[in-house]
Amino acid sequence: MSVFMSFGICFRLNFNSVLTVNRLLPYFVGFISFENMLVLSKSFLTQYPHLDTKVRVAQGLSLDGLGITKNLMTELTLLMFGSLLFSPFFQECCIFAAVCLFSDYFIQVTFFTSFISMNISPINVSCVVVVIIRFLTVIFKNRSETS
Repeated sequence: MSVFMSFGICFRLNFNSVLTVNRLLPYFVGFISFENMLVLSKSFLTQYPHLDTKVRVAQGLSLDGLGITKNLMTELTLLMFGSLLFSPFFQECCIFAAVCLFSDYFIQVTFFTSFISMNISPINVSCVVVVIIRFLTVIFKNRSETS
């Protein structure tokens, strides 16, 4: 998703030579984003389950958000130094990688955080019990009618 977003940003900024860069870079960005998703998921899910979802997400971001941001800034700094080299292909790769990493960070902070917070919200146990009881009554009612 971040690679497609990066293609769109680069084309919008008239950086049209992106198509020569896209050989190995999506794998690099995919690996980085997968690692960050695992870190965020672990930090959200290892919080106390009795806490509210908003508190769990806030504590998870406070624990691991700074580390992910530091990694992003380190990678962007290295890519900035790489884009100062005199090889045009290497400059294009570094610029495209920086746009990919920044868009991936944006997606993880906004989309992935909200998506995982919807998935870890506690299920209402009484609703589950009511559904199970209704299901069992329908099964036993149908069984008694057929006998």
